[in-house]
Amino acid sequence: MDWLTKHGYAFLLGLVVLIATVVSVCGGSPKPPPDVALGSEVLLHVERVFAILIAFLFTLVIVVRGWKGELPNKIGKDGAEYPEEKALEVAREASQGILVAEGDPNEGPVDGSTPKSVLALRLKLEAKLSYIAKYLLADEDCCVTFLNIGSLHFDGYITDPEADTLGRVMTMRDADLEALPPVLKSDFLANADNVVKNIRASVFYGLVREILKDNEWTVKAIPTKRKRADLHAIDAGSGRQFRVVPRFATSEDSPILARELRRLGKLSGERSRRGGVVIVVPDRSKSELDPKGDPAVLKLTEFKDLLGLTSDPRSPKQQA
Repeated sequence: MDWLTKHGYAFLLGLVVLIATVVSVCGGSPKPPPDVALGSEVLLHVERVFAILIAFLFTLVIVVRGWKGELPNKIGKDGAEYPEEKALEVAREASQGILVAEGDPNEGPVDGSTPKSVLALRLKLEAKLSYIAKYLLADEDCCVTFLNIGSLHFDGYITDPEADTLGRVMTMRDADLEALPPVLKSDFLANADNVVKNIRASVFYGLVREILKDNEWTVKAIPTKRKRADLHAIDAGSGRQFRVVPRFATSEDSPILARELRRLGKLSGERSRRGGVVIVVPDRSKSELDPKGDPAVLKLTEFKDLLGLTSDPRSPKQQA
């Protein structure tokens, strides 16, 4: 019985091929065979059997998953698309584009293992959101009183794939995850966890960009081989310009900072075109600063002072 169960799909497919062959042969073939068969009756029957087999497999998938309560949200020429498959695709895209974040020295021990359930992943995400509210989006004048995935996306701090993935983490049930094959389940958890673990770096990158825009600096992307473009910041009034590189480097011997210093140190020929190069790190960073270096390394507050950025999107706006 175990052997039969193990090879049941092979028997089923073999039976379908046999039935399709009989149907094709009994149906006959036109004289001469159509061009698609290259004039061969044998090839025509093979093409018919293959078409029937594909249609059967497509229908079988729809029926089996429908029996479990899973319905496709899209059916097209490429087949049926299920919500879980879209979640896997977006999580993979978000994970591939996320910046790396180092741990905060004052954050305490960090569990680096991949969560085994959506609930564990959600709790990890909520801890990261709490950190963002307390230490990234709170400025010297006020604390953040409300924060969620939607507000981070609306304010321009995270990308569309990141918002999609984090939103699914907050709403997906463990039962939905368990319905996936083990390989796909592990793939989603690993990619979603990578986004959760490093989302602070993405928020910090977005925060620096939005502070520049809030002060009416023109911000353009400088494409690089890195996961996120460098920022070309231009002040139309004074004509000053900088190449700005926000990075969530926090440790004293930061490997993130070391990599960026090596990369940016090779751009001396671009100084005249895009101005000075500045690496911006969080205010809580313990990394070694170099305000007069080339590239310069500054904390966010010092960066704002250097450029004279007085407006901050984190602060409450006064109504006129």
